Amino acid sequence: MESVRGPETPPGDALAEGRRIYIGNLLYSVKPADVEDLLRQSGFEESFEKLHISIDPISGRNPGYCFAEFTTRDEAERALDSLPGAQLFNRSIKVGSCNPKSSLSTQPRWGSKRDYNPTFQRWGDWKGKDEEPVSDQGPVAAIRHLEERGHRSV
Repeated sequence: MESVRGPETPPGDALAEGRRIYIGNLLYSVKPADVEDLLRQSGFEESFEKLHISIDPISGRNPGYCFAEFTTRDEAERALDSLPGAQLFNRSIKVGSCNPKSSLSTQPRWGSKRDYNPTFQRWGDWKGKDEEPVSDQGPVAAIRHLEERGHRSV
C-alpha cells in the first residue's frame, strides 16, 4: 500500500505517511553506522532512507533506541514484519510503528504552559564558581540550590 498524503500532511513527512519505525533494545554503544549495517544486511539497502539517533557528545551513548525512515509505507511494514528478533551485537532488537503525537500528549499535566514557573532555569550565563552569577537563574543557581540541600559539594 503506497502512502497517500492528505491536505494536512506536508510532503515527505515520513511519520504521518507511516514510513518511520522505532528500533529499540539497542546497546548504548551502538552507533548509527551499526544500525545502517543491520538494515542493509536485512535487505533494506534500497528502501532505507534516514536514521534518527541521538548520540550524547560527552558519554558517546545513544538512548537505546532510534527511528528509521523508509522510502514507502510498504517497506516500513515489511521491516516491521521481518526485523523483530534480528540481532545487533548479540542482542535482539525490538521494532514498532511510530504514530504522530496527539495534541493532548503535548500538553503539560499541570495545566497550561503559562501556569508553569520553575524554581530556577538551569540554562544561563556561567561565570564560574568564584564569580557572582549574572542572575539568580542558570547553572550557578542550580549548583547553589543543590549545595544548600546537601546534594553536592563543589
